[in-house]
Amino acid sequence: MDSLRVLHLSGCTKLESTPDFTRITNLEYLDMDECTSVTSIHESIGVLSNLTFLSLRNCTNLLEALPCLPTGGAASGGKYFKTVSGSRDHRSGLYLFDCPKMAHILSKPWDWSLDLAWLSRLIQEPYHFRCGFDIVIPWGSEIPWWFNERFREDSIVRIMEFNLDENWIGFAFCVTFELNNGPVVASSSSSRFYLSFESEHTEECFDMSLYLKVNETNGSKHIWIIYISREHCHFVKTGAHITFKAQPSVKINAWGMRSIFLQDVYDFKTMQQGQPLPFHPNGANHVDFDFVEKGNTNPGPIFQLPYNWLLTEEDEVEKNNAEVKENHLLYAGL
Repeated sequence: MDSLRVLHLSGCTKLESTPDFTRITNLEYLDMDECTSVTSIHESIGVLSNLTFLSLRNCTNLLEALPCLPTGGAASGGKYFKTVSGSRDHRSGLYLFDCPKMAHILSKPWDWSLDLAWLSRLIQEPYHFRCGFDIVIPWGSEIPWWFNERFREDSIVRIMEFNLDENWIGFAFCVTFELNNGPVVASSSSSRFYLSFESEHTEECFDMSLYLKVNETNGSKHIWIIYISREHCHFVKTGAHITFKAQPSVKINAWGMRSIFLQDVYDFKTMQQGQPLPFHPNGANHVDFDFVEKGNTNPGPIFQLPYNWLLTEEDEVEKNNAEVKENHLLYAGL
């Protein structure tokens, strides 16, 4: 069992509790969506130091108490995510969505460490994702205090100037949202919820991977946090218009962004230990941005593209290697 890296339990409606994870410590990917009878997660999940994808969508009977999730770095080298690095359908992340019995616990101010813990551990393991990863957990309406740039729900901004310091490693974005009774248009672009980077004739979209249904969340509020690594933050130079967009049934409450430096990773660890955030007077995280009036957005046709459609040389090499491995498996009949 040591070689097991992917475990799909989604749709196991008769499953009441998860297995003991101590014999599958190299697990990287755990999908438990719609395990509607699960009431508890085995405490041994904390030993899964390689776990970088955990989805608990629509686990409606999962109890309030959530065991300590892994916060340490991975040791396996992210073998699974290296293998599928050529595919955009394999995203690292943490998804606790439509779990009503734990929602009011996770949305309390004292549980801020969950998002910071996963953010900091995944930032340190860049082989687990291509351009970035995301986190969806129950939350309130307020933007987390560590996001130093905060905006109203319909704000559109563009970055005017940014310090490309050698210690800068990426950008984090977040949005607080809830579902309302607006119409849901299935199987079309208007049914999406995404972070938008719009230029003159193109719009790059970082989509939420969860399919949102009005009757799923029981009026609860969530936060969506996105991290994009430095190599793929081309929006800092292009002047792209940045905002969140959603279908009518999704109510966006507010959103924010923060530039992430190496020092921030150390600071996040400090905060997880209960110590105050160190003060850095140089303002390294400051982003010089400008608000864009809605009337100044491009009225012409827009070509929508998945975010990170421009690949770096390293990404191209990984993509080619992944295709070679897939072909070998195909020829072997696996």
